[in-house]
Amino acid sequence: MSKKTILICVSVIAVLIAGVAVAVSVLYSGVRTGVSSTDDPRYDLMHAVPTDAVSVMRFSGMDALAGMMSDSSSPVSGLFRTGDSMPLASFVETLAASGSMPLASSSAVLSYHYLGSLMPLLVADAGRAAEEASGDAKRLLEAAESAGLYAEYVDCSEFSLKSRALNRKALVLVSPSDLLVKSAYRHLRGDVSVLDSEGFVKAAERIKGKELLFISGNGMEKLMDAVFAKSFRRHADFLGSLAGWFAFSAYSCGEDHLYMHGETSCDGDQEDFMTVFSSVPASVSEVSAILPSYALFTATVTSQDLSAYTSAYERYLETRDGTVKLKESREAMRMSTGMSPEEWNRALAIREVATASFFCGRSLEQVVLVRPENDAFRLLFKDEAVSEKNYVPRVHPYPYAGYA
Repeated sequence: MSKKTILICVSVIAVLIAGVAVAVSVLYSGVRTGVSSTDDPRYDLMHAVPTDAVSVMRFSGMDALAGMMSDSSSPVSGLFRTGDSMPLASFVETLAASGSMPLASSSAVLSYHYLGSLMPLLVADAGRAAEEASGDAKRLLEAAESAGLYAEYVDCSEFSLKSRALNRKALVLVSPSDLLVKSAYRHLRGDVSVLDSEGFVKAAERIKGKELLFISGNGMEKLMDAVFAKSFRRHADFLGSLAGWFAFSAYSCGEDHLYMHGETSCDGDQEDFMTVFSSVPASVSEVSAILPSYALFTATVTSQDLSAYTSAYERYLETRDGTVKLKESREAMRMSTGMSPEEWNRALAIREVATASFFCGRSLEQVVLVRPENDAFRLLFKDEAVSEKNYVPRVHPYPYAGYA
């Protein structure tokens, strides 16, 4: 895998994992943001997105969609170029290159669905409802058909929809799959959509911004199978367990960065891993003070009482029948070192645990960083003849493998 591909993968993983840090801050503060319901006009077009969506992106205009999709230097450009997504990506890029993008300032939604592989669906706002498509809508329809894609004009006034705003709109649906276009039409007619997917509304209510990304926890494995190299896919199960839905708002995207704010649908459900943090007292992170300037990614958990975290984690594992394995692992560690992980934690008074990734030469390396409040010297070097006086730092064998 090339260095650029690795950077893209790490960037996207950072976006996904960012949900952890974001949800922690929300759970600690108890503050919610966003709108009170999905009557918000940002979600009008999502009424056309089928319930089985793996991810959904909302753009303030077709030109904004084209800009992100056609910018190969963007950290997330790889998301638009996975297998069956290529024809739609090429179609949008061609329109953008023509200098005359149909419906350029009209909002758009791009969703992904698993039909044997990830398949995209584009939903564009075609203006006011009418039996006949506008000139711009016709141009988009004709261009899609010329590109070998399936497209349909939908007059939403034909349906009895919960969204009165959508009832006054017309839409253009575009996809490489005719099945997906037909599915979107059926969902519109039945007034059922991704908005009815469990947890979606909770995440949508909390997020601000115009350029939005939603990712389904249940669809995480399918998304990662399509986007990531095999070595990264092992994280899919854990990422999917964090929450039912993740919502992100992009507020700055450039050649070397992507800044996003995130929320989750987590609302105290013990089956969501994010709930683990709800009973953990927060503290200030200090890991950035020792990270190298070339660090690519870091994630950190801080707490004034890490035992509260482990207790909450045990409750989470009970929902997944994982407590037996955890107890067996802890007992094996105690037998190996003479100290249980719980005793180790109390002895060190751990206040922060972080993971960081950075390149060492051509190799992408990962380290785990632990910040204890108590003196860790004697505990860590208990089996070595090492003195604190005149100590020269060097790499030592780690006697507590698996503890952190």
